[in-house]
Amino acid sequence: MYGTFVSLCLPDIDNDSVRLKYEGEYPVYTNPEVYAILQASPYFDDVQEVYEYVNNGGTSYSTSKGSSNTVSANLSISVGAYVSSEIQLIGAGEVEVELSYGASFEYANTKTTEYEITYNAAGGGSDQVVLYCLKYMYYEYSIYDPIARKWEPVVMPVCLGPSTSIIDVADYDKVARRSKGLNEIYNNILNNTAGDPATYQTLGGKLKYAYQSGGNNNYSSVNASSGADQTQTISVTDENEYSTEVFLEANEKLGAGGGGLGNKVIVGVTSSQHAGLGHTRVSSNGVTYSGTVDNVPADCTGFSFDWQLRVNTAKLNSDSDSVFVIGYDVKNVVRPARMPMGLSVVDTTRKSVSLEWSPSNDADYYEVCIVDAGGNYNSKAVVPYTVTDYEVKGLYSNRTYTFAVRALQANGSKSLFSRPATATTLQDSSNFHITKNPDDTNTFAGGNAEFAANAVYYDGDGVNQSVGYNWQVNTDNGWRSVSTGGSNPTLRLTDVSDEMDGNEYRCRVYYNDITLYTKTATLTVNKADSKVMLLAHNDTENKDLSDGSVVRASGSETTKVENVTKERNLITVTSGVREYILVSDGTNYMWKDSNENYYPCSVSVKKDSDGYVDESQTFKASDVGGTAYGVSESDFIADIDGNTYKLASVNADDYAGEKVSYASDDVTYDRILAKWVSEDGSKNFYLLGNTSGSEDSTVYYYVADSESGSFTMTSKKTLNVSDTVKVVQTDLKSVYQTKTVRSETTGAEVTYTGDKITLSCQPKSLSGEDVQGDVEFVITGPESKRIAGKYDRANGCYTAQWEPSGQGIYNVYVYFAGNKQYNDSISDSMAIYTSFEGKTNMNLTMQDNVRYGDSVKMSLERVSYDNTGKLQDITDDSEYTVKIKNNKTGEFEDTDKYELANGVFIPKSIGMFQITASNGGDKAQKNINVGRAQLEIAAQDTEKSVNDSVRECEDAVITGLKAWDTDIMPQRDRDYELGSDGASGLLPGIYDIDVVYVKVGDQHSQVMNELEKKYIINLVKASYTLTGNVYTVTARPANTHGTVSIKYQQPGNETVTDSQLTVEQDSLRTQRSL
Repeated sequence: MYGTFVSLCLPDIDNDSVRLKYEGEYPVYTNPEVYAILQASPYFDDVQEVYEYVNNGGTSYSTSKGSSNTVSANLSISVGAYVSSEIQLIGAGEVEVELSYGASFEYANTKTTEYEITYNAAGGGSDQVVLYCLKYMYYEYSIYDPIARKWEPVVMPVCLGPSTSIIDVADYDKVARRSKGLNEIYNNILNNTAGDPATYQTLGGKLKYAYQSGGNNNYSSVNASSGADQTQTISVTDENEYSTEVFLEANEKLGAGGGGLGNKVIVGVTSSQHAGLGHTRVSSNGVTYSGTVDNVPADCTGFSFDWQLRVNTAKLNSDSDSVFVIGYDVKNVVRPARMPMGLSVVDTTRKSVSLEWSPSNDADYYEVCIVDAGGNYNSKAVVPYTVTDYEVKGLYSNRTYTFAVRALQANGSKSLFSRPATATTLQDSSNFHITKNPDDTNTFAGGNAEFAANAVYYDGDGVNQSVGYNWQVNTDNGWRSVSTGGSNPTLRLTDVSDEMDGNEYRCRVYYNDITLYTKTATLTVNKADSKVMLLAHNDTENKDLSDGSVVRASGSETTKVENVTKERNLITVTSGVREYILVSDGTNYMWKDSNENYYPCSVSVKKDSDGYVDESQTFKASDVGGTAYGVSESDFIADIDGNTYKLASVNADDYAGEKVSYASDDVTYDRILAKWVSEDGSKNFYLLGNTSGSEDSTVYYYVADSESGSFTMTSKKTLNVSDTVKVVQTDLKSVYQTKTVRSETTGAEVTYTGDKITLSCQPKSLSGEDVQGDVEFVITGPESKRIAGKYDRANGCYTAQWEPSGQGIYNVYVYFAGNKQYNDSISDSMAIYTSFEGKTNMNLTMQDNVRYGDSVKMSLERVSYDNTGKLQDITDDSEYTVKIKNNKTGEFEDTDKYELANGVFIPKSIGMFQITASNGGDKAQKNINVGRAQLEIAAQDTEKSVNDSVRECEDAVITGLKAWDTDIMPQRDRDYELGSDGASGLLPGIYDIDVVYVKVGDQHSQVMNELEKKYIINLVKASYTLTGNVYTVTARPANTHGTVSIKYQQPGNETVTDSQLTVEQDSLRTQRSL
């Protein structure tokens, strides 16, 4: 191919005579560099899927009058090649070479030839990248060294100009991910998705503005049209030259010699060194950038966007110059819901067909339709967005049906109908359905991959008939049959290449003329998936372990002696600032306050065997009765300086009019409140009240013939508990309650020896081949650790030794880190219970984080080890008691704050709690966090007409409220409001319905405030569809000749009637929008 360039390198050796002999030539290419990135012209992928409307769209970039030159100073510029000969020539004369002058002239002529290159990214496809490299021809000569008398090799490079190619950006990114120093283009320079114009609104953060078409506001609009397209062009007449510095690498394969005639042969400039002697320059005087975007088909009226051609420059890789980015700025994108893709038939029976499709990311619902012979789409079902399959029932047997599906949004938007899928129902009671769909598969370049499918066909007699398999592949150019091995249930791909990355596979399963399609599966060529399984063996007991096994744990435990003492404490309760003490005469119990008032005790008091109040009984302020007992006094005794006198009471009427006065500390007491007289009548005794002084006070005062003064009084007080029960106050004694106080005394430390466990695994490919790489055994529990596995060649597996420490539950799994060909993988977790030998411990298992009102599974397990290991599930919650302490307040929760039944715990309070489960004397604890539940107030779609008299929104739907919270059910207009401009709008259209809180001042309503303590409240919008005027049209057959009488009432007008028709009453009513 390069024979005409045999002598196009003539070394200039300054007329010195040297023998030079031609040996051969070969081409060398430089590192490929990115020259330009061509963004695919924007288009709608679902419209393209249905209409294939992109005919002329594309992005192009052309250069003219370009040139390429090189200054090499005898440097070869290539990947892995660098040889330079610094020739110290001697002697004089012409160079003796074995080549002709004519070839040299041909080379010179080639160097000045102009070239023109056009780069084009076709519309409707993917983003593309333009790569270029410089092509060099290397000429090998031998120089004769007369001193050494031997020939030395010399290599002369000649640049033949640039060579270009265009590849998909996705393919370039695959290489970049595997190559050090190369950056990916997607998510770095380009952020768009081909086929989605809305993603074209930004080109990335590393871009520098260069050119735009026609100024800031020169945007073209894509609308529904018939076969039209639009083109924007940017022409640049004087472009700055684009150059790249080339780094050099060494390659000794070129055969550099040891030097001769004093020559010095340089070999080995590495890629980290810049030679400083060579560069390559590419420049052009004229550049044209062009973008063509197709309009959408005429019947796609819901699709449009505005676009402008933009040219930017960006820095892609750190060691390269800027690259051109020819792309688009897109705005004002309007489109309906995105069309669901991949509709396929997966099952047929005599009267039904089952369909599946890929989801649309903005669908609220899917509508499944049957397409009739006239091309009409007849709605069969509407399903929620979470459903991507549907069984169409009620079909006729042995008939061919065509189906389509489209996405619906709550605002009324409808997508295009998908590509149709066709199926024929079976003739009799036979049944045909797919039992296995292929899964997405990963593998590495050069590795293998498998896709598996299965289907069954039962004929009318119930016999399973053999079905056919036809594997198909989609490489972005449509589905085609796999050429090799595609007729078996399992498709096996060997020696997979990088180019197969992203290929989609499906299987067409058929019986006679009936066809089903499996779901689509994707092949990823990067790394293959692996699998790993954990094995555990108790070396001490020489037995294999399984999930839930019990082993002995190592560790130490200090013995503790429990000391139990009994304390006797007064029983008191407090209400406000007043404290009450429980007292009793041995039979009757009551509460006494600090003013010697006595109140009923409203609860029965339980006693223990020692006669004290049982320590399990608790008292609260509500146990104190509201009214104090009445008190009667008798047996009055007066004491005067140690002399006592029995007194008799005197009626008030008998001492009315008496005057007695006593002064003490500037206070005068002269009001008689009570009077007594001694038995012998010698002394009168009074209770006097003051008439002076700042406060009311009393004093006991006596008067005799020759003396007077103060005295002290005692009496017998009796509480009137009831008409029949009287309690003497002095008989009441304080009541004490027993309290058990436990303390522990530390004893000796006991050491336990645990079992020795061998953990093992062998990572494998999904097809079962052994895989090598780093393995780590991960252990969490009373003591957490990660143990690196060591490869045991004798047993062909990775192993690790583990001695469990401490009592509890360990969870063990193995992690395989993967390698260059296989992805990492994790085994299933194995639960290992540990116990000190001869000891018992309890484990409480439940979720750590739950939501208010959730049903949480709770289980209590007793673990013990004697000789064999025992694990006992205490599944009946009647066998254990539960106490729940609020970690914030430190108080135990009342039983109305949770439910516990059949091992299910339902929290009815928000916060952090400590759960203690007890079985006998054994306890286990668990801390849980109870967060708020989800509550939704969702507006409902509403449809009204402009002339409807009632235009209110439909009531909202409340979901998520717990059954015990119905007393705080949010109500419309009290707690929330529904509002929409459609309720008062004058023009037909679709309006939002908003849900908003009712405000009481600056706060929400009391109900909403209570709800927000327990729930995260989500307010969900809906759509209000307002139609034009709607009139009632009445019609019925008339009495003569089968004519029909019709009338309608237009608001504000008289009845409009066709004069030739008779208006009838009580006619059939229908709604007609006019």
